[in-house]
Amino acid sequence: MSETKPFEQLTPEQAIAVGYERSEPNALQIGALTVFIVVTILVTCFAVYYWYVGQLEYTRHNEVEVPIWQEFKDVRAAETERLTQYKFIDKTKGSVQLPIERSMELLIKEAAAGKVFYAGANAAVKPREEDAGLQAVLDKALGKTPAPVPAPASSPVAAPPTEPAKH
Repeated sequence: MSETKPFEQLTPEQAIAVGYERSEPNALQIGALTVFIVVTILVTCFAVYYWYVGQLEYTRHNEVEVPIWQEFKDVRAAETERLTQYKFIDKTKGSVQLPIERSMELLIKEAAAGKVFYAGANAAVKPREEDAGLQAVLDKALGKTPAPVPAPASSPVAAPPTEPAKH
């Protein structure tokens, strides 16, 4: 039994009449169209990506950074007000808020007159090398083995008070 293909027996005119094309497809046009489509898709993907990143940065700026900067501005304004304005804190006690410049001037005048007493007695400032307690704190902070703190030679060390025995 022989197989026959119906379109092979047609003449070229008959093949064209029934819609059968006998020529080869143009590979160059198909390849160029394929490259064009792939390049168009890639360009579109990159454009959408960079647009998305831009929108993301814009949204982050508006939602995160602007409120933070506004909060910083508010804090800075409050700090500036506290450092530069006169204000009553408590009128009944006579507490006032002074600008920092004025309070430094008053402190210098009081120190020159010998009237300074803020949170402790006046003491001469020792260099760091002479202050064994400070050196021990620095050594501990830096992870060094602390040197033993010598007791001051001028003051006797008192024994801690003992509690009376309870019966």
